[in-house]
Amino acid sequence: MRAILVAALVAGCSLEVKTTLEPCSGGACPTGFACIQDQCVPDQPTGTTCTAAVGAGLEHSCAVRTDGAVFCWGRNDYGQIGNGDTTDQLAPIQVVGGAQGGAFLTNIKSVVGGAQHTCALDKDGGVWCWGKNGDGQLGDNTTTDSKTPVHVLSLSGVTSLYAGFASNCAQVGDSVSCWGYNNQGEIGDTTKTDRPMPTQVVGLSGVVEFALADESACAVRTDGTVWCWGENSSGELGDGTTTQRGMAKPIPGLDGALHVAMTWASGCAATTYGVVCWGNNTEGELGTGSFTDSTVPVFSEVPVTLVSMIGGRAHTCGLTFDGELWCWGNGGDGRFFDGGDDYRPGPVHASVPPVAAVAGGGAFTCVRLETGAIQCAGYNGRGQLGDGKRTSQPQPQVVPMLANVKSVMNSSGGHSCAIMMDGTVSCWGANGDGQLGDGTYVDRGTPAPVPGLSNVTQLDGGYAFTCALLGDGTVWCWGQNDYGALANGNTHHSAVPTRVQGLPGPVRQISAGRLHACAVLTSGPVMCWGYNGDGELGDSTSTERHVATPVMGVTAATAVACGYEQSCAIKADQTVTCWGGNAYGELGNGLTTDSHVPVVTMTVANATEIEAQGLYTCALQGDQSVLCWGYNGDGELGINTTSSHSTPQMVTNGVAHISNGYGHACVLKTNGEVWCWGENGGGEIGDNSYSQRNAPVKVMITGTVSQVAASNTHTCALVNGGLQCWGQDIWGQLGDGVVDWLTIRGVNIPCE
Repeated sequence: MRAILVAALVAGCSLEVKTTLEPCSGGACPTGFACIQDQCVPDQPTGTTCTAAVGAGLEHSCAVRTDGAVFCWGRNDYGQIGNGDTTDQLAPIQVVGGAQGGAFLTNIKSVVGGAQHTCALDKDGGVWCWGKNGDGQLGDNTTTDSKTPVHVLSLSGVTSLYAGFASNCAQVGDSVSCWGYNNQGEIGDTTKTDRPMPTQVVGLSGVVEFALADESACAVRTDGTVWCWGENSSGELGDGTTTQRGMAKPIPGLDGALHVAMTWASGCAATTYGVVCWGNNTEGELGTGSFTDSTVPVFSEVPVTLVSMIGGRAHTCGLTFDGELWCWGNGGDGRFFDGGDDYRPGPVHASVPPVAAVAGGGAFTCVRLETGAIQCAGYNGRGQLGDGKRTSQPQPQVVPMLANVKSVMNSSGGHSCAIMMDGTVSCWGANGDGQLGDGTYVDRGTPAPVPGLSNVTQLDGGYAFTCALLGDGTVWCWGQNDYGALANGNTHHSAVPTRVQGLPGPVRQISAGRLHACAVLTSGPVMCWGYNGDGELGDSTSTERHVATPVMGVTAATAVACGYEQSCAIKADQTVTCWGGNAYGELGNGLTTDSHVPVVTMTVANATEIEAQGLYTCALQGDQSVLCWGYNGDGELGINTTSSHSTPQMVTNGVAHISNGYGHACVLKTNGEVWCWGENGGGEIGDNSYSQRNAPVKVMITGTVSQVAASNTHTCALVNGGLQCWGQDIWGQLGDGVVDWLTIRGVNIPCE
């Protein structure tokens, strides 16, 4: 099954919000702002009121203006925005006419979004589609992508339209016709053959409403029964089995249905006796108050009567007659309009003005208010909320308000820190556990100093904690401390630096992993502390340590590196030894068995640098070549495959320094160029794309680069004494003032 579903449909627009980092003073904020997480952010913004419909895809959105014009925004790698190019759009831009013939698409009444394509229903019953077409989802009898609208062939008299991941269905009279991807039988024609033109669903009539999931569909008939077809591995067909079906069949025992909605692997129906749901429930999609899957319909806890419903990737929302909005499932990124960021297995009432229609996206939701304005909330990595911002950047961005930087830290989490020329430290980004060290637990989109810390020579960041090495050889840490990562003798979080205990002498170098950290003493031994469930402390046990503890047998090291569950050190003879988790070969000893004591890493000689983030490890050798080993599912080994390796693999040469992030790695070459590879879902590679890179690609940076630091899902480079950062930015880790405050956003569509 494809991993993501996108849903769509009838409603329309969105709003604009401007983020401010002004702190709340005693909870007070200026007019029009609310105090959220100790910051003043816009309070219930409003947008233009000239919309008639809205649609949402995986990471893009569209709206229909009252005059029938269409505007789209967000992700655009296949031309799904419909403006003739493939550049993401952070604010609404009008869809061009394409095959319709005019300058702009007109006469439209509704719009829907798939994963990477869009379709619109015109007022005459015709359908127009644009974007990705590899599976025939544009319906023009080709598999050629189109950045402008094309006419769906052999289809007229359409009354409603829905989009799945890479397929679409349209209602004509009381029947349904579908086209596009058909690997799981979602076209409903009893085959698994992709259909580049509309094909009628076999055996289905009397349809009054229908909905599409990732690779399945369900329809409500006039007799109140619900008929489903397609993928069924999670029980999304509701028939008590997990058997895929290429022909529509009724859900046994379900009657009285009025409305239906589907997520990527579940379905819900509003009936005369309440809401029932079926299928996958790992994120609370069934609304039952639990996370138990069900292959047959079970009652949801929706306490009201719903007159319409729509599904997103893993959430469902419904409307009452009075325009109340109720949602359940994955409520992450604030997509339920309540500032929440967690799963909601029971329905929640969204605090929004009366709603006329709702559209569910991949990880966001848009509503069209009864006033005609649209409000959107949720993930905004590709600009899908339409507020002119995005919470990711696929190419280097200058960090403002920061100069005279000496070095920049890489972290295992969503925060960044830098050492200034005067030895002080500034941090920014995620701060839920106090990892910024500023005495608060407030995320920051711009750099803020760490009070009381000076003469710092090195920094390193764990997932939610930070450690600093001072010129006097002491180590100080702050942030999350559940497993003793701060080594201060307890497990209490600290939002200010605390001194690491148990170190018998001065330290020359430090490294922080996901939940543990290590230090090399100037005398050569390695000491580690924190989480030890995989043996990453190297003391032959799996007992967490709340103070620094010696690593067995490593008495003459020059450097240490901590990863997700492993640690490695360069010994005095420049060989490498590693210990800890080894499920993917991250210890480099040719095995995949964990080791709670150091083992020899094969084939590495004359090592000068060692890096271990994520589930892989890299070493720089004296001949300027880079070797990597371990997990490679996202291309983090840089060897142009995605096969993991338990022995070191040659990546590149001519390298001066290396830096590992969680799923990507970067190098600074001797000629000053920066090259990166691996996971790129947040733009962390920096090549102006979001495509995974299994081999190194060059990052275009203006200026002289002296350091590169790859972190969890973002990267920063020291350029001419300042910083440039790129990648994920939801916690403000790029330092550009953008933070995802989980607040309602909007899109201002030009009104005539």
